[in-house]
Amino acid sequence: MSFDARSLERLQQLGRSLPQPLPTPEPTPAPTPATAQRHRVETETDPQALFRELMQASADGTVPPHLLERLRLDDKNFIEEIRVPSSFVGRSLRDLNLRKNFNVNVLAAGPDNHLTVNPPASHVLAAGELLVVMGSSEALAGLPGS
Repeated sequence: MSFDARSLERLQQLGRSLPQPLPTPEPTPAPTPATAQRHRVETETDPQALFRELMQASADGTVPPHLLERLRLDDKNFIEEIRVPSSFVGRSLRDLNLRKNFNVNVLAAGPDNHLTVNPPASHVLAAGELLVVMGSSEALAGLPGS
């Protein structure tokens, strides 16, 4: 359909007008990247290096305070390094299902000097290995051998 001067007159006679242009929408702000919303523990640039540093205890056998500060969660939740309990030896992380059965998350597992960060569910625990776990103080106390 085309319009000419008479078409506009006819529209005005009918009490109508040409459609107004739509307003320009305001720009929406860019979404916050997911990394900006994460907890500091999750954004560690080199978790393997951090856990290697954690495994190097100070002279008195404790983890140096500057490393613990990097992993401080809050007053109720902790990250703890434990030896694999005898009841866990020979069993996979999938089989143990520590998150469901003990309400803790496994952050790393393996021999003293060769931890695997975020180990696969198929990882089978061996005697003498370390587990780095995160959970509430109550959950950590509920682990065998705690």
